[in-house]
Amino acid sequence: MPNTDSYVTISQYIKDLLANNTTLGLQDVWYGDQQLVPRVPAAAVEPGTLRRSLGGVSPGGVTENYIAVYVMVYHAGIKDTQTTKKECDEHAEKIITALHADLTMGGLVIHGFCTEVDPGYATRGGELFFATRIQWEGLTKTRLQ
Repeated sequence: MPNTDSYVTISQYIKDLLANNTTLGLQDVWYGDQQLVPRVPAAAVEPGTLRRSLGGVSPGGVTENYIAVYVMVYHAGIKDTQTTKKECDEHAEKIITALHADLTMGGLVIHGFCTEVDPGYATRGGELFFATRIQWEGLTKTRLQ
């Protein structure tokens, strides 16, 4: 599969990768963040930035593309907060491991990996969730068309 400069294609690939991985224990995986989170643990794959630069002096408009995708992990529950927080962090680590198991995203990128993990909280539908934002970044090379 050739490299792509489509952040939509890569985001969908990551969403499908997470949704089809039953070992992650996710109840729902969405493309795009959600206003309501009916079941947890859940993840939302949100397309991020696309930065492009010239990939050298060769003719043909070769560009290097840096694509960011964010994965939001949500967790809540009736357990004590430290248990729920730890479970949210564990789900985030499992997702990172799953993303790192496919460094080329099926050949869509030269390489990609998680560059940042930001644990915290999020409010969705008036409910407070433990949330972790994972930033994945990938590099591709394509031609301008």
